[in-house]
Amino acid sequence: MYLFHVFRSFVPLRNPLGFGAADFIELAFALLLVAMVLARAWLEPAAQALARKSGWCMLFLFSLVIALRLALLPVHPVPTPTGSDDFSYLLLSDTLSHFRLANPTHAMHQFFETTYVLQTPAYSSIYAIGPAIALAFGQIVFGLPWAGVLLSVAGFCALCFWMLRGWTTAGWALVGGLLAVAGLVVQGQLERRRSTRESREQKRAMATLTDDERAQIQRMRKRGLFGLLQRPSG
Repeated sequence: MYLFHVFRSFVPLRNPLGFGAADFIELAFALLLVAMVLARAWLEPAAQALARKSGWCMLFLFSLVIALRLALLPVHPVPTPTGSDDFSYLLLSDTLSHFRLANPTHAMHQFFETTYVLQTPAYSSIYAIGPAIALAFGQIVFGLPWAGVLLSVAGFCALCFWMLRGWTTAGWALVGGLLAVAGLVVQGQLERRRSTRESREQKRAMATLTDDERAQIQRMRKRGLFGLLQRPSG
């Protein structure tokens, strides 16, 4: 058994060690704590020196988030929008990137109604502009709304240190900032694995359907679309 076979699957029944995702997370944190204890002699003075320089420490946490996420791009590329709320936020960010707060109502708006989007009195998202500002910044500067999300998350981790600095010592504030970074990375990995697993399960389910069942699904979809187009506007 090769070492990489241990990480082949995070489903306990398919893993050679019987480990699930939570077990690997606990193991990673345990190894990290052991490494920190062993390296405490030279790590603690360097960390204390960094923590006392608030500006440099915030810049370190900010850069760490970006570096970790960019390092994961070969395995987990830039996510694509999937839900209705994602498209609503993208609509709002595109509107802001064109230096508008709303768009004119379409002449045939009753045929383009969708969730989380206002058609009248103006064509716009239902959400507040706060999160969309970050998306618009990424779209304007980098041509990619996701870049704004990455920068906002990095800023959040840096501000966690700044917030904790007012409540506790510099060293513990740095620990809190690092925990924020680790928590966001772990949460992001679990969410991506969950969505990937759901997508694979949907593909397997579609693969087991017969040709008649697939044709029936296509007919149901066409009927639903035809019903939406024929809906009275009043």
